[in-house]
Amino acid sequence: MLPPADWPCHTASRYAYGMKDDDAQPRAAPRDAPESPVVAPRPLTWRILLLPAAFLILAAGVAQWNSIAWEISGLLGHPRPRDTIAWRSDFAGARLAAGRLHQPLLVDFWASWCYPCRVMKRRVWSSRVVHQLVEKSFIPVAVDMDTPAGKELALRYGVRTIPAILVMDSAGQVRDVSTTMDKNQTLHFLRTSLRRFAQASP
Repeated sequence: MLPPADWPCHTASRYAYGMKDDDAQPRAAPRDAPESPVVAPRPLTWRILLLPAAFLILAAGVAQWNSIAWEISGLLGHPRPRDTIAWRSDFAGARLAAGRLHQPLLVDFWASWCYPCRVMKRRVWSSRVVHQLVEKSFIPVAVDMDTPAGKELALRYGVRTIPAILVMDSAGQVRDVSTTMDKNQTLHFLRTSLRRFAQASP
């Protein structure tokens, strides 16, 4: 039997009864500690995709910088080269001229709302070297896709995207096809088409 906790006695007496100093003091009831809120881990999906998305945006900006700078320079009033090629609009008449002059047709399917078409007009067809090659060796024809005749020709030759650059003979047979090109690519395309046309001619 142990003496009451508030019974005055010497420390040695407490030890005699098997008590300790801590046992002599009344213990307060432990309070329930508030539980820390459980925080769900944040998904890392957006963090993982953020870096590739930023890289793609940066790469697209770099790729389009020349075009953007070109448009800005035009808005600022800086002079830019213009397309000086004498494009024909009469496809049937161009075929007759190609047969008479024994030259291939260079057919450009374009539209006013087509941005790559405008880029080629300002950067490729305005080039002096390209202009000289086209005027000397081809019968150039521009086909406006916004006209009924242009849509009919596009359907006939299977044109689904523009710009579409076709090299044909006077019979209307397609020899070479290409799309958006820079100046050097266009020169290579035209010169290669001329060699093939010369080899195929009787």
